Amino acid sequence: MITVSVKKLLDAIEEAEEYKLPEMNEGTQYLYDELYGKASRGMELHLSEIAFDRFELEDIDEMRELHCTTLEANESKANTISGSLLCIQPVAVASEFV
Repeated sequence: MITVSVKKLLDAIEEAEEYKLPEMNEGTQYLYDELYGKASRGMELHLSEIAFDRFELEDIDEMRELHCTTLEANESKANTISGSLLCIQPVAVASEFV
């Protein structure tokens, strides 16, 4: 029987070198945290919310490169892990307390 602790699995994935994001400068970090994060979750993003003074044109290029080289690859890996987990049959268990 295979048992999976979802918390431990998520912690291990976050710590895995393959999933770590590269260091980002302040402008690219802003784009990633504030804009890419909202857009990738399907949230609305209004032009009035964008602080254009927080990033430069080069940061947009760096964000595009980050997406192409890291984020797309991580999404593919995450989909593979999700598919594998979906194939595991659930088992009912009872916790024992001492």
